[in-house]
Amino acid sequence: PLIARFLGENPGVEIDLTLNDRAVDLVEEGYDIVIRVGVPADSSLIARRLAPARLMIVGSPEYLRRNGMPKTPADLKRHNCLGYAYWSLRDEWHVTAPRGKLERVKVKGSLVANNGDALRVAALEGVGLIQQPTFSICDDLRAGRLVQVLGDHTIRELTVHALYAPGAAPNAKVRALIDMLAKAWAGEPPWERAAKTAAKAGRYTRAR
Repeated sequence: PLIARFLGENPGVEIDLTLNDRAVDLVEEGYDIVIRVGVPADSSLIARRLAPARLMIVGSPEYLRRNGMPKTPADLKRHNCLGYAYWSLRDEWHVTAPRGKLERVKVKGSLVANNGDALRVAALEGVGLIQQPTFSICDDLRAGRLVQVLGDHTIRELTVHALYAPGAAPNAKVRALIDMLAKAWAGEPPWERAAKTAAKAGRYTRAR
């Protein structure tokens, strides 16, 4: 929706949009800007913080009815935990208890994918549990298609950044896009509001 709005407000601008989960080389591959979640792997890049995000562990109501709701991080060991290929610790999920204790849980799963949307679809089909950012799953949480697991625990706090190469300051059009994203996501971004709405509806703690 934001890209469509930007194009509508800036007639004559053309965007060549690439959707990819892998890390890219901005200079070698000719990108003006990259929107990336997490800590930039290349410290030489200039990063502008756009918004917060966080990971959640979720599963479908059907999966949780068949396999039970995990009550503790250790319970994840007996579940089918689907892995994200670009995370080095895809078979070790980190969960922080309400009092701050970090637990590192070794997990196994029947599927590893290099695309978050593929994992989301698998979770919706009842294949297993996934870790995904709130912006990817907020609509599913709100609709009850996915249910949060271990809702009183913290999985991981993330940040959405706009990245560009040093010495190659964004042109006016790129700066305008970055500014629009930062403004739209300022304060509490819409995916966090949606996630909190789901929590108030009681969808985090039980499968329906």
